[in-house]
Amino acid sequence: MASKNLELIGMSIKDFTNLLNASKEDREILFREAHLIPTYKKLDELSLASVFLSSLTMIEEFRNLFCKEIGLSRIGYLKAYTEVSFPKTTIYDESSIKKGPLRVDGLLLQIAGGKIKDGVLFEMKMGSQEVNSRQINTYLNLAKELKIPRLVSISNQFVPSPTDYPVEIQRTNSVSLYHFSWRYIITLGSILLTDNDLNISDPDQVKIMREVMSFFNHPNAAVNTFDSMSREWSELVEGVRARKEFSKNNPCLAVAIQDWIQEEQDLALKMSDKLGVMVDCNKRQYKTMQERVEAEKRQIIEKEILESQFRIKNAVSTLNVQAYLGTRRVVCCVEVRIPQDKKTASARLNWLKRQIDACKLKDEKTFSSIESGLWLNAMVKGRMANPKELYSSYEQLLEESKNCDVKSVRISYEKDLAARFTQNKKFIEEYEKLVLAFYSVLVQNLKNWEETPPKMNIREAVELASSEANIDFTKNSTIPTTPS
Repeated sequence: MASKNLELIGMSIKDFTNLLNASKEDREILFREAHLIPTYKKLDELSLASVFLSSLTMIEEFRNLFCKEIGLSRIGYLKAYTEVSFPKTTIYDESSIKKGPLRVDGLLLQIAGGKIKDGVLFEMKMGSQEVNSRQINTYLNLAKELKIPRLVSISNQFVPSPTDYPVEIQRTNSVSLYHFSWRYIITLGSILLTDNDLNISDPDQVKIMREVMSFFNHPNAAVNTFDSMSREWSELVEGVRARKEFSKNNPCLAVAIQDWIQEEQDLALKMSDKLGVMVDCNKRQYKTMQERVEAEKRQIIEKEILESQFRIKNAVSTLNVQAYLGTRRVVCCVEVRIPQDKKTASARLNWLKRQIDACKLKDEKTFSSIESGLWLNAMVKGRMANPKELYSSYEQLLEESKNCDVKSVRISYEKDLAARFTQNKKFIEEYEKLVLAFYSVLVQNLKNWEETPPKMNIREAVELASSEANIDFTKNSTIPTTPS
């Protein structure tokens, strides 16, 4: 029996959508969804450059957010160009057989009052391609010759902050250098499409932003997350556990630390996507990536630990995450201010205990998954050694804190990853899972105690105001009065 002819006109959009989503054997329509920016064919870095730069010229909020990152003023408007070369400059592409003029992937110009006020050169890398020192140093020289004050590179390499750089560079004072991962760019767009105070106001620009995000999230764009530590990570952890002595010049230290930093940034971006606000993991005490790497080397050699700091808007404190290489443990920690207007330590601690109990009720399943590794550390004024007990031994913490001036409490979640700590992919999977669980079930629900302003007796204040209103200011005054 012949099937009934398919009639689209007059069909509800809901029924039409169901047809599109039908199983393979029941499908009556074969289709490919139309996109403003197609991804059917193989892409290259110039495709990424063209989409990214043109989107900055069309979407105001995206432009403002990115320009703020690189210190570019928002006055005037932007013009974008790709595959730009300057044949008359003295900087040539020495790696090319033809030794022709150096070509940059992108040029962004800021124009106001009919004049070019500022500019940025761009170097884009795609997939597994990485920026290299020689090429970037050459681009810095080109920017310096052209008096363009900024150079931006974008690749799948992660850095803690756009002002950090993934490879060693001979920096110049006349050109500011920035680096972004493609995941960072996607996160900026994702935040703009999340319900917050950064939303794109123009509905047409929202549609364009969604198309841009669809393009960058397509597999052909080859935008990667950081999903595997290197073999040097395993070598370092096993060496520390075997009490092997590492010198600062041991190459596995630098590679393992770079892995840790890249995973730190990748996790920060994933959290930013979920929260709708940018999570900052930049350790501000270090001016360059190289300076931080050297500091982390000292931490490994002296204390056998690596540490990350995640600053999240309105969280009770910075979220600190430490990896103890020798014991293969990961520790997440925040510090909560507790009421100082309560006289006893037990009253102060019980205030926090009620908050934690409320967190447990909100998500009992996730809470139970971390409860066995949850610790409370009461921070006592004037003491170095502070009472610390498992959350399950809360009564013991109360006993140890009796008659103490407790100012705050550090809440930590500790987990032994055992063999998974040295497994390149499994470590990242477990590390991210425990950090996100700790944040979602506890940190995002905790509040600091805030000191209230001093109280006033309303009746006395009204009586005082009334009495002052009746004062005769002409008595005992040096100001001359007008005769009646």
